Amino acid sequence: MTRIQNYLLKFMTELGVASIRNSADTHYILRCNSTTVADRYAFLGWVQRPGEWSILKRRANKTVVQAWRNEHNDLPPGISWREERVVNIKRS
Repeated sequence: MTRIQNYLLKFMTELGVASIRNSADTHYILRCNSTTVADRYAFLGWVQRPGEWSILKRRANKTVVQAWRNEHNDLPPGISWREERVVNIKRS
């Protein structure tokens, strides 16, 4: 994130708002996440179970991992999850 994005994220968090709008643009907080395979062997062993192949691409399928995480309140074996809040600026 840029310095201005860091400043805006801190400012908006302190105010407790998700977006700020003015005549020129809109600043809004967006939650970004990513998934990586932390333990390849644990993950591949789990994927090989019947019916779990939909989660596999060349990398873990973020959409399927997120759905699994939401349903089971956990991650599949061998997967790590990173999430951060960032400020996006949309020009009017």
